[in-house]
Amino acid sequence: IPLLSTKTVYTGLLVIQYISRSMEHKFSLAGWILFVVCAGFFIVSAVQAKDILYLTGSLIFLGGCILFIIPLVMKGGKTKDH
Repeated sequence: IPLLSTKTVYTGLLVIQYISRSMEHKFSLAGWILFVVCAGFFIVSAVQAKDILYLTGSLIFLGGCILFIIPLVMKGGKTKDH
């Protein structure tokens, strides 16, 4: 059985790390999209209840979710360490 070179092992680890980061990015984005959907339901519920405080909190929650999504969708979520 031939031994694997250090370069081959390192390349394999980089590929696994890339796949892991890609999966992590997809799960993070999916999670934040679900939070946005929840914010939408909160907003609808607040309007139906005619509760301005509830509506304000829901809109702030939606804004926060969007702020977390922006870096994930810009340039595919890549940062300096990716």
